[in-house]
Amino acid sequence: SPKVRILFAAGGMLIGANGSLSKDGTTIASGTDYWFASDEHNYSGWVPSTLAAPSTSVAAWGPLNSPAGAVVAGGPLGHRAVLYKRGSIFVGDYTGPVDKWLFPCVSDSVGCVGPDALVIAQDRHWFCSGDNFYMFDGSRPIPIGDDLRDWFAANTFAGEMPNMSGSYDPTHNAIIWTFDSIKMAAGVSGVRSGVAYSIETGEWGRADY
Repeated sequence: SPKVRILFAAGGMLIGANGSLSKDGTTIASGTDYWFASDEHNYSGWVPSTLAAPSTSVAAWGPLNSPAGAVVAGGPLGHRAVLYKRGSIFVGDYTGPVDKWLFPCVSDSVGCVGPDALVIAQDRHWFCSGDNFYMFDGSRPIPIGDDLRDWFAANTFAGEMPNMSGSYDPTHNAIIWTFDSIKMAAGVSGVRSGVAYSIETGEWGRADY
């Protein structure tokens, strides 16, 4: 199996990204922009038994070359697989045993800041791009944080933004993100801020911890 930073299940397969894949001690594919897909319903099958001949395995891999950058987050969206770079989004569809997975870029201007800044809820993705928050339903990213942008820019420790953490609160039907406050950059340790977005009303709340 590959050694990857991103791993999740989609369409009956495991999808990995940002890592390397080896067979019998030989590296087959490697890169921070690479994706990897296991065989269908076979999470231990990442490489066909022979690479030189036709195989019934649908395991596959490849790079996401353009736009350049490392894959930093990913998750399922129905049967599809969505991979995020810091400034772009790729949506993968399994197309069959010939082409297997295709990952076209659906946004070359919006991406996700880190692996835990992505939240999956209500059959949609919710994430922070660094300068705004977005909802993604598989077609295009829709900004939801315009009313919060100025406050967020002024209160976020930008150097720690990749460590942002997100979660879904089903009781209140809300997405919650927590992140290091700008106060930490001034030497005040242990200060974190949080924002909450109500899916039902579209309203925001915020707090310090």
